[in-house]
Amino acid sequence: MKHLTFLTLVSLTASSTQLFAHQHEIAECGSTPAPLLSVADIDGNGKVTYLDVIKIAKAKRSGNYYSIYDRDADGDLDRHDIILAAKDLGKSSTATDQQLAKIYDQVKVLQTVTNAEQLYSLGFEPITSSLSGHGVHWNNVSSDLPISGVNVPEDASSVKGFYYAKDAIPLFSDTSSETGLSTLDYPMPNGAWMLQRIQAFDGLPPKLFPDAHDESWHTHAGLCITLQDNGTGPQFVLDQQTSFMECQVIPSLRTVTTNGVEHNAWFNLWMLHAWVFDLNPKGVFANTHPCLDPHAPLESTINGDREVPPFFSHH
Repeated sequence: MKHLTFLTLVSLTASSTQLFAHQHEIAECGSTPAPLLSVADIDGNGKVTYLDVIKIAKAKRSGNYYSIYDRDADGDLDRHDIILAAKDLGKSSTATDQQLAKIYDQVKVLQTVTNAEQLYSLGFEPITSSLSGHGVHWNNVSSDLPISGVNVPEDASSVKGFYYAKDAIPLFSDTSSETGLSTLDYPMPNGAWMLQRIQAFDGLPPKLFPDAHDESWHTHAGLCITLQDNGTGPQFVLDQQTSFMECQVIPSLRTVTTNGVEHNAWFNLWMLHAWVFDLNPKGVFANTHPCLDPHAPLESTINGDREVPPFFSHH
């Protein structure tokens, strides 16, 4: 699925999705993470061969760091990584290993990013301020990379991981429904749904990695993205758990147009993080990274004083 372009289009239609988010172990910054792959199948062909070991040896000699080669997950490439890879010779990899290896090959250019200018040149644009455990979300505006965006520190000195964002169908309170919830007339213009806050999503999150047990999708419901200038220059501001109309009354320097109607960007999303560049002690698909801007505001601050329905309380 092509990445979502938050700032140039808003979709008021969505497809049904599957699976609940998993909880991760508590891990602190400095805890030892696991390697990105369970075995050293670097090329993702299903089995560890001498070619995989040679790739790691060449990477070590180059002096460049690529997390996929870091077999002891210590943040460095050395002879120990080569030895560990050699011990994997002949072993079969999992479907998730193979998928991660192939995705990494497509996005590995991001491992060498060291400043904001490079991110802009690669087709990304910041859409949030820094949030604890998330850093800054940079959305994929024009890149051909098969991801929705990336997470970087506030100083944009590196890329820690990427994220996928998938549309979700919102459910609203509806006393006439057997379950008490329905889509009402979403996404019809001027419908009753426009005034209500979302209570849940219809269906379960997507599933991208067939045999991964920790694929942890989280929710963004009633996500309102506005561009504001409070005296320090334009910056994006996020509000969450808003109704469509609550979003529209927030002043914004940038809007989107749907079916000829100009409005503030308002989204309902499932999101999955993949910490493939800075190995995460919480796990590759954890919702947050303990080392990433830990003193920034919590993500819950974007909920304001709006109540989060129980369905979304895991977020």
